[in-house]
Amino acid sequence: QSIDILVPERLRDSHPLLGGTFFEQPDTVYLGEGRNLFALRKDGSEFPVEIGLNPVRSRDKLLALCSIVDITAHKHAEDYMRMSLREKEQLLKEIHHRVKNNMQVISSLLRLQGEYLQDQSTRQLFRQSDERVRSMALVHERLYRSEVFASIDLKEYVQELADRLFRSYAEGNTRIRLETDLQSAYLGIDKAVPCGLLLNEFISNALKHAFLPGSPGKICITL
Repeated sequence: QSIDILVPERLRDSHPLLGGTFFEQPDTVYLGEGRNLFALRKDGSEFPVEIGLNPVRSRDKLLALCSIVDITAHKHAEDYMRMSLREKEQLLKEIHHRVKNNMQVISSLLRLQGEYLQDQSTRQLFRQSDERVRSMALVHERLYRSEVFASIDLKEYVQELADRLFRSYAEGNTRIRLETDLQSAYLGIDKAVPCGLLLNEFISNALKHAFLPGSPGKICITL
């Protein structure tokens, strides 16, 4: 019988089985990768397939050996995995969002409590703790906004963290400049958080102790 009986009628104008181009370049090919192909059952129902075509030479004839594989179970498993992955991504995004919000609450409490303190050294400790918490919260904020939840671009993170610390610690001394030479580098959260904490210490210490009041200065960060 004609191979037409295996092809749904709605697809017969475009189905690769009926294209007729195979014999022009008779190489082993696998059809269906990257696209949805369907075949027809005897009862008229359709099912997803992958198709393999292999050239077979018989005396003076060139024939095609065709294998059609029912991939219904494979498609179901693929759909389930895709759905499960979407759910996990949504859950991970929500976790980063909640962690960021909780850290912002902690940061706000530290700032509020610090305003009641009279001793400057104690207020400074509260401020330092606040900046450390905010540097960790920034990692989760970037992961929440990212399309990829496994890592963040250290270039963007370093620039944003440095700018914020300058606004917080420079205290009107506009003669201290920040210069950055940054390239993209992606780190997971387990490495990004300690990097942020280290950078927080370096920049805040430099702004507090490296320059005389009102004197010019420059802090350079290279990545």
